[in-house]
Amino acid sequence: MIEKSVFVDLSDYFSRIDIYGEDSLDLLDRLSTNKLDDLTDPFMGMHSVLTTNKGRIIDLLSVNRLPDKVLLMTAGESKNKVIDWIEFYTIMEDVTVKDVS
Repeated sequence: MIEKSVFVDLSDYFSRIDIYGEDSLDLLDRLSTNKLDDLTDPFMGMHSVLTTNKGRIIDLLSVNRLPDKVLLMTAGESKNKVIDWIEFYTIMEDVTVKDVS
C-alpha cells in the first residue's frame, strides 16, 4: 500500500483572528447568533453567525476558546469587516483584536 500526503493551502480562503481579554466571549455572544457562553472550557469550539444590528449576515465564524484567548476563523474576504465590527462595539469591554492570518 502506497501512502502519500497532500497539503491543501486554504490560507487565502480563511483568516485567523485572535481576541484577548476577559470580555471577549461575552462581546462575541452579543454580536452573534449562537450561545457562546456554552464555551466554558478551553479547547471547546462552535460555529456562530456574526450579524449586523439589523440581522444581516457579516460572516460565519468558527469560535474556538483557548486558554488565553479566543480564536476566530473567518472567510478571508470578510476579515476586515469582522475586525471592524468587533472593534466598533468594543467600548468599555476588556477586548483586544489581533489579525494573525
